[in-house]
Amino acid sequence: MDDTLNPEENTDGATAENAKLFEELSAQTADLSKKIADTEKVVREHLAELEKQLKEFRKADQETKAILLTGIADSLEDLGRARGGDAES
Repeated sequence: MDDTLNPEENTDGATAENAKLFEELSAQTADLSKKIADTEKVVREHLAELEKQLKEFRKADQETKAILLTGIADSLEDLGRARGGDAES
């Protein structure tokens, strides 16, 4: 007797299970896609802020540069948190 799966035998249960798994995987994929998009948005915002601060830094005198470096350091910390998955902060 042939041991291959007969597609006409017991496909209802397998099809239902596959449909359920597909729905779960689709939901997880959609959730991950949203999280990735949210994280990318936050990272882009932080990078834009860093670029702005860097332009100001390049134009500033020494005293002002010291002040701006503090802001840049804070922005880098925020970016690090965003990359770490804390996109909602």
